[in-house]
Amino acid sequence: MLWTSPTKVLLFVLAGVALASSARAQSGYPVCKDLSAAAIADIQSRGGKLPDLRTERATYFWIQSTATGRALRFGNGISNHGEGPFEVTPVNASGTTFGVQRIYDRREATDPGARVIFECQGSAYEFHGTHSHWHLDAMSRYRLYRTDGAYTGLGSSKVSFCLMDSNRLNASAAAKYYAECNSDKQGISSGWVDYYRSTLPGQSIDISGLTDGQYWFLSSAAPLKSFLEVRTNNNYTWTLLEITGTRV
Repeated sequence: MLWTSPTKVLLFVLAGVALASSARAQSGYPVCKDLSAAAIADIQSRGGKLPDLRTERATYFWIQSTATGRALRFGNGISNHGEGPFEVTPVNASGTTFGVQRIYDRREATDPGARVIFECQGSAYEFHGTHSHWHLDAMSRYRLYRTDGAYTGLGSSKVSFCLMDSNRLNASAAAKYYAECNSDKQGISSGWVDYYRSTLPGQSIDISGLTDGQYWFLSSAAPLKSFLEVRTNNNYTWTLLEITGTRV
């Protein structure tokens, strides 16, 4: 059985990121998560439209039998509710490729006259051998908690994603722009969701040895806060699960 909690209170404090100076990183760009509040305010004052990443409620939970026991599988989506697109492009520096975030002055990168207002370094950008295309690192994190708030120690941390427009959030969203997982540019347009099916690699948690019962499933988008957003206190969702044998 499955329930969702509309007002679930966080059982722990997500790791904060200090608002520090915007020193140049190895890539030659400022590190997004190190920008000060004043720097972010300046970007917005110059017309920068920030994205607002959120995790849509995880769906299609099921139990897969494995060689070691059981795996909890699920689908998950990262959506953009912000005023601007979430776009990254690869930049190589000393053998490491970083995802550089672009901030535009329009809701859509394709809007007439749209300009890049600011760029900063996010997480690593790498080729995913299993999926056979490029991924942006640390875009999702999945964890299981007991109903008393204790972490089970079971999860899937810093899952990488290929970013693209999969499904519209609403009818007012513009036409799909980020349509494939190429190495040149990826993103999620404002008003769109990037959805990962439950059968894809990374969309599972090994629950071998987990006792049957009720558990809270926590899904977080951009858990390391590596990118500029309107806010980061809405990047997670909770789903209450009841796991019994091979049923959920």
